[in-house]
Amino acid sequence: MNKKIFILDSGYNQSTGINVHNYIVDENYSIKEVDYDTDILGHGTQITNIILKSASLDVNVIKIFDDNYSCNISYLLSALKYISELNDVYLVHMSLGVKLYNDELFNLCKLLNERGTLLVSAFDNNKTVSYPAAFPFVFGVMASYRCLKPDEFVYVYNSIVNIKAKGHGQTVVTKNNKKFSMDTGNSYAAAYVTKEILNQSKKLNFSEVLNHFDSKAVYKYNFSLHSNDSFDLSSINNAIVFPLNKENQSLLKYSDKLSFNIIDFYDVKYSGLIFTEHYTFSLKKKYSIKDIKSCDWSSFDTFILGHVRELGIVCNFNFKEYILELCLKNNKNVYMFDSDLYDKYKDMFYAKGLNLFCAETIYNESNKFRMLNHFRTPIILFLGTTGKQGKFTLQLQIRYILQNKKINVAQIGTEPSALLYGMDDMITTGYLSNNVKDSNVFLETVSDKIHKLDIQNNQIILLGSQSAFLPRRIDNAERIDEKQFLMLLSSMPDGVILSVNYNDPIEYIEKVINTIENMTNTKVFMIALYAFDIIYDRVIDSNKRKLTIEEITKAKNKLSVFNVPVIISGEQYENERIFNTIVSYFSK
Repeated sequence: MNKKIFILDSGYNQSTGINVHNYIVDENYSIKEVDYDTDILGHGTQITNIILKSASLDVNVIKIFDDNYSCNISYLLSALKYISELNDVYLVHMSLGVKLYNDELFNLCKLLNERGTLLVSAFDNNKTVSYPAAFPFVFGVMASYRCLKPDEFVYVYNSIVNIKAKGHGQTVVTKNNKKFSMDTGNSYAAAYVTKEILNQSKKLNFSEVLNHFDSKAVYKYNFSLHSNDSFDLSSINNAIVFPLNKENQSLLKYSDKLSFNIIDFYDVKYSGLIFTEHYTFSLKKKYSIKDIKSCDWSSFDTFILGHVRELGIVCNFNFKEYILELCLKNNKNVYMFDSDLYDKYKDMFYAKGLNLFCAETIYNESNKFRMLNHFRTPIILFLGTTGKQGKFTLQLQIRYILQNKKINVAQIGTEPSALLYGMDDMITTGYLSNNVKDSNVFLETVSDKIHKLDIQNNQIILLGSQSAFLPRRIDNAERIDEKQFLMLLSSMPDGVILSVNYNDPIEYIEKVINTIENMTNTKVFMIALYAFDIIYDRVIDSNKRKLTIEEITKAKNKLSVFNVPVIISGEQYENERIFNTIVSYFSK
């Protein structure tokens, strides 16, 4: 039974094997058959010769590599488009890949899969996510030390990697018949996978190929399916919020931007906030803070429950249990910021048809062998010199600035309230969030979440952070939040907005900027001055003083040494300047 296959690689040299059909991509990106050797590197010849050990093949090799092992994405797309217009192509082999997700590449591979063509692709040898190997309808292959022979394979469940195979100890023959050894390479592992598929007596479909490698695997990775609890924002019509602490201040300031109505904000009498009046940023709405003990349980459908652990200690009262019991009794849904008592109450809420959502990121086990993504959408990362400097409020401010300019904004927040604003996702890294024991899992989680937004029709991605990026002193482990470094490394932002305080020493700010810019290929392109001076902190609230005009002017003059635009965080009169700064930076 004849099997027509295409190999996309660096070409093929007829002198080293049996006859194949050689093709090149010409200057007009058309595919043209040629009658001469095309492989300067020797890579495509060796890959083809591994596959050619299979019988009854109609082999076609399209040269798409240049002579520096670089895969030209335009050549790759042209080759796949050419193949998609042919009939009876059984398999396309690609010991190659590109690091950036490409919509046209996705659609072409999907079309070939739907027509019954099998696609085999190697992952990038630098151990990064690459395409088309990562597509769900392509057999993505990596090399494995467990595979000592060409017919030994490892099978992987629930991963973008499907199969692992032998990739070490390869010998490449160049056009000049010179031989040299190659180190382990995913491209050779992919060739052995293709050879195994072609050695089967009958043509296989996609599922049959997976079942075949599953059945003969010498080892199996059985990763669990990744899933997070989902939250349906449309389920909230009217809500109340308790308490009015740091995490919930932004909910009040931007309550008129939410898709639901916040009826009231509540706190405890010891906070000193009861009966105080607070306005939204737009001044269109005013709230008078109420005592939680006087809560009107008939006025809302959802209770937004912030962090209350320390508040309960100070007041010697279990507010969490008190509120959850009352929500059950009064048939109210709950959006809670942390996992305290979640396991105890989730089934009780479910039994009554109520929602109990816990806004904590679930960190799944790594199932991609530590591979991270590269991104095509511009990314802005928000970092800061300390905690409690309005970073989340600044993120919201810039979110609404860009949305008002009709820009498609995707956003991942690090506050547990992030989803309430309609943000696309969240990575809770701040107070009472789960500590991640494995830094690789955190890196992969952030990378995955950004990737899901990167492949959508977004023009920019905003990503937050928590706490101080760089500790001033290393005398206590609590001062070091390694997740801030991991956030920077995994997101690979195109630009960073750095929040600073009035009293931050200029030498320290310079050290932070240098560290950010030296850790990855990015720039701090805007400095956001927090216009408050925190006098002292209390468990229930923070006491802060708004800076005078003279102090703000002095601080901006001090920060001018960095030759970076300085804006005042949270001030609405800065909106147009913020927008122009972002546009100017990303237009370079």
